[in-house]
Amino acid sequence: MGHDPDTIFKALRPVPDFDGNPNVLTRFIQICDQIVTSYMSTEADNALSNLCLLNGILNKITGPAASIINSNGVPDNWLDIRNALINNFADQRDETALYNDLSLATQGQRTPQEFYDHCQTLFSTIMTYVSLHDNIPTTVEAKRNLYRKSTMQAFVRGLREPLGSRIR
Repeated sequence: MGHDPDTIFKALRPVPDFDGNPNVLTRFIQICDQIVTSYMSTEADNALSNLCLLNGILNKITGPAASIINSNGVPDNWLDIRNALINNFADQRDETALYNDLSLATQGQRTPQEFYDHCQTLFSTIMTYVSLHDNIPTTVEAKRNLYRKSTMQAFVRGLREPLGSRIR
């Protein structure tokens, strides 16, 4: 027997609204993955529960993200919704390209604070990619530690003189 719709809607409360902001995408997908794993059923008599779950997730998708989902034809399962969100709102570069961008970053005309923010944005983008594509928690944590160190090294290495040599 399926889950009561009220139970499903209560389970969806902690899911953040997703409007297309890539900084929220990983969290949105991870929470929805957990809820779908807990509440989705393949049994035929659970069609209403599954419909409530998918519509509850779709109701959390707002703004530009909802427009994209609707314009491409509303997916009828979580995997298609998940893939549509990743394909349209996640950075499309792979992990190697993102790391190269980080390692080649320089301050240029930015202030040191703007350059630091740029490096942190690159770190966040890399970790979003890792979170969406690696399923082993220890691998994700190891990469988080590696890329955190690499981000600080890239920041220090990319600073203009005289500040760069004083910090190094």
